[in-house]
Amino acid sequence: MSGSKIVNIETIEFQKENIEPRREGHRARALEKAFTRDPSESAIKDIEATKQSYEEAIQNTGTTDDPLEPWLKYIQWTLETFPQGDSNVSEFVRLLERCTQHFLKDPLYQNDIRYLKVWLRYAPYTNDPAELFSFLEVHKIGLQFSIYYEEYANYFESKGLYAKALSIYNRGQERHARPALRFEERRREFLYRCMEKAPDCLKEQTLPETALQIKFENTLSLGSDSSSSSTLSSHAAAHFRKPVQKRITVFSDASGDPSSTLDTAWEQFGSRAVRRKENTISATPWVGVTLPIKSRKSTTSHKLHVYRDEQIPLQQTLPPTMEEDAKSGVNFAFHVHDCYPQGPHGIELSPEEVRAKKYITF
Repeated sequence: MSGSKIVNIETIEFQKENIEPRREGHRARALEKAFTRDPSESAIKDIEATKQSYEEAIQNTGTTDDPLEPWLKYIQWTLETFPQGDSNVSEFVRLLERCTQHFLKDPLYQNDIRYLKVWLRYAPYTNDPAELFSFLEVHKIGLQFSIYYEEYANYFESKGLYAKALSIYNRGQERHARPALRFEERRREFLYRCMEKAPDCLKEQTLPETALQIKFENTLSLGSDSSSSSTLSSHAAAHFRKPVQKRITVFSDASGDPSSTLDTAWEQFGSRAVRRKENTISATPWVGVTLPIKSRKSTTSHKLHVYRDEQIPLQQTLPPTMEEDAKSGVNFAFHVHDCYPQGPHGIELSPEEVRAKKYITF
């Protein structure tokens, strides 16, 4: 400890509103380094150079034994360098999307806990994490690990859907999720929390599901040989017995294999940019930005030509007259024909011009 430098907590305290909350927390030394970084142009270039070196490392993984390792180092560096989270500079969400999609079809990482944790880190940035967990189940990614069912159930529990959360724990129990001791401990803690809230908190509850979830959950249920429900212990069965409800029967082609369409139907989960395709222009700082001004070409406005039928004779009216009234002032009366052009070279006149022309001597 004598050689280690003491972290200045005041630096972190002044920047705490700029720190993204994370379940695993942040390293104090990494936060101090991020917030005391020199904002000069040379420091920014150093960050860009380090970022470019990681980009080159993930592009040249053809000769490495573990292609996922450079991606994990890149993700960890981004987390420590940019504690604010995703931004136009860090592009953290885009990095997670690239990593998850890059190894989606690689059987080597289908049951790799590190690859599963990358997906779980990406889940909070999606619109519906339940849809992401359904996608992982379709592609059989991390289904043997306890953390998959724990995070899936925690999401439903945070929404107050305890019945769905219990079904996820039961699914993990059927598949013998490991580590078994931790899984059973998390499941037991969940049951205790339910018992403390209310005995009837596990009544059937519904959550709006997307079309993809409904489609692929039905396909999974048709292709599964194991039962979808498990028996609770006799001690908790009286509190958590769910009412039996009939489900809609889904047609199944007996000659077809449900698993054959399952592997190819939901190929890509999609990126956040695709889900927000109407917002193609990314947000950028407005400081120092000059807005372009479109120049308008001046166009000569033409007077409206009033059609006049030459064949219809004009009504004979009295010549223009002007009378003085003590209350309303001067009353001027004239025919509208006097405003029209007189002859081929005449011009249109306004009422004031007609008055001036006729009575300029008054």
